[in-house]
Amino acid sequence: MLLIVMFGLISLFSDLVYQAGRSLNGPLLGVLGADAALVGLIAGTAEFIGYALRLLTGSLVDRTRSYWGFTLAGYGMVAAVPLMMLAGTWQVAALFIVIERASKAVRAPAKDTLLSMAAKRVGTGRGFAIHKVMDQTGAIVGPLVMSLVLSGVLGNAFQGLVSYQQAYALLWVPLALVLVAAFLGQRAVPHPEKLEEELEADPGLQGGEPKAEVLSRTFWIYSLFTLLVGMGFVNFTLLAFHAVKTHLLTDAAVPLWYAFAMAANAVAAYAVGVLYDRHGLKVLYAVPLLSIPLTLLGFLGGTTPFLVLAIVLFGFSLGIQETILKAGIADLTPLEKRGTGYGIFNTINGVGLLASGVSMGLLYDVSVVALCAVSIVAEVAGFVVLFLLLRHPRV
Repeated sequence: MLLIVMFGLISLFSDLVYQAGRSLNGPLLGVLGADAALVGLIAGTAEFIGYALRLLTGSLVDRTRSYWGFTLAGYGMVAAVPLMMLAGTWQVAALFIVIERASKAVRAPAKDTLLSMAAKRVGTGRGFAIHKVMDQTGAIVGPLVMSLVLSGVLGNAFQGLVSYQQAYALLWVPLALVLVAAFLGQRAVPHPEKLEEELEADPGLQGGEPKAEVLSRTFWIYSLFTLLVGMGFVNFTLLAFHAVKTHLLTDAAVPLWYAFAMAANAVAAYAVGVLYDRHGLKVLYAVPLLSIPLTLLGFLGGTTPFLVLAIVLFGFSLGIQETILKAGIADLTPLEKRGTGYGIFNTINGVGLLASGVSMGLLYDVSVVALCAVSIVAEVAGFVVLFLLLRHPRV
């Protein structure tokens, strides 16, 4: 539990940094002269790099067993966010955005593996849920602080680029807390792999984790489910773009609604974490069942109440995906292949989200109905794959 709480604090402060930055990156690129197409290309490329690199880093984590080394290096790279205060051109800003996403690739497989070792001792779903709730606290606070800074509540009236530079500069403080918490976590639990090794050595504590040092066919079917639901999941950026374009939200309200979605995310994370320990992967049926009405209400609802409901569903669905999908990987992979498993999982998840962003972004200008249809087809396909997986769990 100590390790889970320590990682919760680390993620809280790091989310405060990079989620705050992500809420400003688009507008900053606009101020620096980038157009909408360029902003989309930079964001999409950065996301893809952040996911694709996890194939490499996940494998290296398993080979070197340097769990803390990769974790600390990845969090150190988050310095790219406050360094955005130095960006005077969109090219420099784009470089920092890519570095920040790459930092996620460096630390994520190692961090998730470390967290899974501890979570096995308290219930995999509950462990990941506790971490996620703390994580989302930072994701809520960061954008809210940035909104207050740009509105002049925590500083001078809005002054364009100068105000953005002041906002990014504030993020050095939580970044320092990230690094302090990470070093304290390493000192408190320097050999976390012993937690799971002790679990495996005691038959009375075992939770049915796989013993083979290979990734099972079940793992790959589970990954297919992850890919499909990712391809059908609507990202908040497109949802917010539609809301502003149709005058359901103002530009200034976007960070506040994003924080609201992160709050819904945290609520869902803990609830489904507890349910996962009782009912297993069955709780993942909620992902397609929430994503389908999210798309319909968000793009075809046409009213502010429907949009608010779509934002709530977005937060719930994202909370389930970010908590239970990771918990499932911990229970489907042996410790010797855990880092590789998380690397593959995150890459496949990233490919799905990239495909979603590109296809839905293109379809939006053609037909919103077509966008919704593609999303629904992908989510239904994911539902069918999960049904087959649970019906024949040992395929």
